[in-house]
Amino acid sequence: MDKLLQLRKFMEVLFNPGEKTGFGTKKDVQFRDQEALTVTDLSYEKFCINPLRDSHSDENVTAFRNILIESDVLSLGEQKEYIEGLELPYSTCCFSGGKSYHFIISLTESLSSADDYTKLVRRILQAVPLADQSKANPCRVSRFPFHIRASGQEQTLQELHPRVTLRVLEQWLSDRGL
Repeated sequence: MDKLLQLRKFMEVLFNPGEKTGFGTKKDVQFRDQEALTVTDLSYEKFCINPLRDSHSDENVTAFRNILIESDVLSLGEQKEYIEGLELPYSTCCFSGGKSYHFIISLTESLSSADDYTKLVRRILQAVPLADQSKANPCRVSRFPFHIRASGQEQTLQELHPRVTLRVLEQWLSDRGL
């Protein structure tokens, strides 16, 4: 499948029409907000996982829907095996072009507040103890698929699934005593 078509499908899973988010590169630490579904620039290295109103900050998040899970304490192969072994329901998996996979859980409905988001993310991180525990805030950044890093390594889209219902995620957490 064509990279731009894959990118469009990736963005459609994470964002709704009209939502903006921040995009940036290693050299450009300032994020440019842009309508997420119209982006076609593969030079972006990273993006904010949730929609933003203006600049890149938790206060500017407009929808609390996407949750980043990353575990670079394991080898690449072990990371996928670990997440799959946990049966974590996720929507996207992107290779960072370095030492990790970025799994994003995209909920079908946004949570009502930053507080609800943080509480849910903390529960998920309890169920995924080898994940980076600092990834709880809603304006986290993830790697943008198809960007070629300075090392020459491409950040690739590994998997793309539909959004996850809160009911499915709550059942997954309940099955783990959370």
